[in-house]
Amino acid sequence: MTLAFAAVLLLAGPPRFLGPPEKKPQDGDPPAVAPGDDAPALVADVRNAQGAGVARFDLAAVVRPGSGVAAVLIGFCDGGERCERQLRALQDVGARDAARGLRVVAVHTDAASIAPDVTVPVVSDPGGSIARRYLGAALRFPSLAIVDAKGKVAVVKKGYVDDPATFLAAQVAAALP
Repeated sequence: MTLAFAAVLLLAGPPRFLGPPEKKPQDGDPPAVAPGDDAPALVADVRNAQGAGVARFDLAAVVRPGSGVAAVLIGFCDGGERCERQLRALQDVGARDAARGLRVVAVHTDAASIAPDVTVPVVSDPGGSIARRYLGAALRFPSLAIVDAKGKVAVVKKGYVDDPATFLAAQVAAALP
């Protein structure tokens, strides 16, 4: 082998093989549920029971016929500053639209403490099993789901990056009758 040929091989880098193009993952995997699907079960103890006024959250009991609930906004988060902003936005949107039949619950995969003034029910999901029922295997936070009065998924947004207050308000406005 000549010295020039060896230099070309070294500069060329690793060998490339012809064949189908390499598949790149899309924006994560799709959510586990889609609009129109039955909402997965969501039954859990509420971490901030005193502030929220309920000890246990049961989605099926909340959206039962005759309950007056038009939709349930579920916020999924894993802690940190983004999570805190989402929690505050959930609380604001929930208070503003409660008279229109909106109920709100937050599902947190971390075990961080919840501020005592939080009135939105916050349920713990340390292994992410509740979140995975809605969001699929690849969890991205913050995320949300909206369940309608019939127990059907109306909206699923996985890993949104918009300002929580503006984003949640727009999603709820579109979902409420």
